Amino acid sequence: MGGSATWGLGRVETGRAAVQYAMRSVLTLNLSLLLGACSFNASTEVLEKEGDTGLPDEGEGGDAAAGGEAGGDSGGGGDEGGAPDPEATDDDGDGFSEQEGDCADADPAVGPGQDDRCDGLDQDCDGRVDEDAWMDDPGEPDDLNPIDLGVVAEDAPVRGEGRLWSDEDTDRYLFTFTDGLFDFYTLYVKLDGIPAGATYRLRVEDPDSGDVLFAEEGAGEINAELGDGLLSAASALHVVVDGIDGADCGAEYAVEVTFADLWPW
Repeated sequence: MGGSATWGLGRVETGRAAVQYAMRSVLTLNLSLLLGACSFNASTEVLEKEGDTGLPDEGEGGDAAAGGEAGGDSGGGGDEGGAPDPEATDDDGDGFSEQEGDCADADPAVGPGQDDRCDGLDQDCDGRVDEDAWMDDPGEPDDLNPIDLGVVAEDAPVRGEGRLWSDEDTDRYLFTFTDGLFDFYTLYVKLDGIPAGATYRLRVEDPDSGDVLFAEEGAGEINAELGDGLLSAASALHVVVDGIDGADCGAEYAVEVTFADLWPW
């Protein structure tokens, strides 16, 4: 009886030790697994902070793919990477390109906003020619304010030169003469130098009464002859030159007035 009891106790103690050993093994394994997980997480955090996880980044891969496409566009000579449009370039440095209305982009004197002077060119690119030629007319503004030619006498004719810069232009001149009580005189007014192919009109007017004493259209040369009756006054008359067709701002005409006293007293 005693021997069996001792043997049984030994078996119990041996079983308890085995259980304790197993529990310690399980705890050791769990602790190892826990420490390993912590170590892995710590390593991962360090790598992420350094920017290299060892795994492909979706954003970087996408950017690279997009870069490849962009590079393809650039290499293909697209609008952004290709040669500039020559019509969008201001070649003469006047502030306007062909796209902006410069009709002669190699000449800085031609472009929008320029004065269109008398040279036969469209300097302001508006489709018209020489519309600012009046700037070159020393007599302007003489459409309403006449140029004074002075006093005409029998031995002293008067003369004036001018240019019509368009068919709408008018030049006006003033001359005076002395008419005695019983004088009979003849005034000769000549317009010459009308450019070839053009038609001008010559008028002689009394500025006081507004009467038109002579009016004639013609080419080449126009002559007016005016006689007098019994007058006694210092007289003044206007000579008017009108553009009708083909006026040339570069062609100079001349007006000449001569006086012949047929019966001087």
